[in-house]
Amino acid sequence: AMVQRIVREADYITVHSPLTSETRGIIGAKQFEMMKPTARLINCARGGIIDEAALVEALKSKRIAGAALDVFSKEPLAADHPLRSLDNVVLTPHLGAATAEAQENVAIELAQQIVDLLQGGMIRNAVNAPAVDPAALEAMRPYLRLAEQLGKFISQLPDGRIVRLNILYGGTVLDYPMVPLTTAVAKGFLEVRLDPPINYVNALRRLKQMGVELTDTRSSKIFSYTNLITIEAITDEGRAYNVSGTLFSPELPRIVIVNEKDVDTLPYGNLVVIENRDLPGTIGAVATLIGSRGINIAQVAWGRTRPGGDAMTVINLDDAPPPELIEEIRRLPNILWAKTFTV
Repeated sequence: AMVQRIVREADYITVHSPLTSETRGIIGAKQFEMMKPTARLINCARGGIIDEAALVEALKSKRIAGAALDVFSKEPLAADHPLRSLDNVVLTPHLGAATAEAQENVAIELAQQIVDLLQGGMIRNAVNAPAVDPAALEAMRPYLRLAEQLGKFISQLPDGRIVRLNILYGGTVLDYPMVPLTTAVAKGFLEVRLDPPINYVNALRRLKQMGVELTDTRSSKIFSYTNLITIEAITDEGRAYNVSGTLFSPELPRIVIVNEKDVDTLPYGNLVVIENRDLPGTIGAVATLIGSRGINIAQVAWGRTRPGGDAMTVINLDDAPPPELIEEIRRLPNILWAKTFTV
């Protein structure tokens, strides 16, 4: 309806659209019949959007006043093409990207893409990396950051050699392509294990070289969160570890499940992760020990399977704890295991 209104009312009509199955031939004989005889048509977007045969007839019959074209259905335009014989059309050989302004903008855009890459951002328009529409990329950046953080977390959680990663996506994260997200998980997983550079180009390949099998699955299951990324790590001894994360908002990522226990913690910074008996004074003793070393606790989150059973505790610290502190925590009563790592 909008196209019909434009062609009926406009004096100058310019095309600004990609060529898709919906836009191919969108301006044809029917639309030319609706145009004013004084209308002029300009297309510097894509050839094929305008029906060239219908345009030739409209120009020959003076149904419209004129046209200016920089793009064509088949390029270069054939020497005997009917458009070349008309005096009410201006033709240029696809010069849109060859102007000084266009070349400068291309250089600026390329430089910005390199800056994004070097600062750890997603690679755009590379021939050997996942391709993502720029608008979609901007919208999914928070999910990419979360996926990287979860990859770092699961990389450091298990004991033993990890031989398989299973990734499950659910909720609104399904609105985005999986390949960049899975690549982000692999990137985060490897960054804490291998020397740089680890990036969106080589992460999946280097993960495979390490002998780590990778699967990713989209789930239509209804979760307790509007979006959820879950990573399960399987060790060479067959033990399974898992972590789940969500976005409460673009700027509020959270780890919400660790080894099947509900927690609610920040997925970055210096972390102490503890599995302990759910008994009085256990976490208090840990907090007292950390404080005695002059390290401030930023946040504590814990979850349990049942009262008095096993619990998972995640402590965010303002500073990295020394190795001897973790050894002291492990020796405390009711501590099953304890680890420290940075996400």
